[in-house]
Amino acid sequence: MIALPQELITAAQEGRAVLFLGAGASRGAIDNKRQPIPDGRALAEILRKEFLGDGYEGFDLRGVYDLACSQRDVRTVQRRVFDILNPFQPAAFHLLIPTFAWAGIAGTNYDLILERAYQRAPNPLQTLVPNVKDGDGATDRLGARSVLYVKLHGCITRHQEVTPP
Repeated sequence: MIALPQELITAAQEGRAVLFLGAGASRGAIDNKRQPIPDGRALAEILRKEFLGDGYEGFDLRGVYDLACSQRDVRTVQRRVFDILNPFQPAAFHLLIPTFAWAGIAGTNYDLILERAYQRAPNPLQTLVPNVKDGDGATDRLGARSVLYVKLHGCITRHQEVTPP
């Protein structure tokens, strides 16, 4: 077990901690077929097979995404990413996140796992307000019992947009 600094524990108890969710935060999410959510490598492989074919094995997600967009178009590739990630639901441990009060949340994932965790939580301490793009009005929707969730890489709900946030 990892011992956490007392300062961090106190900040979390007082709602002063900011939660940062990086790569892997959606691990454990499953779809209705009980399949796990793909990580970056698996998502790159799906896109590679569908849009690029052989000869691009081992490319990272960003490389595959960029090449796929040049082979097809941005909206088609982004729609496919939406179709792949949309069915996934949070795991039981994701449902613990809404039981804490956060000063803010930031994340790199563009799926909907955290949003769905807050929707499914029986008594979340705060209302989640996603901010997926500058100027989207998220900060105007903040209230006394809400928390801003800055999605640094955007969100699959904006798959039709061709300019990233």
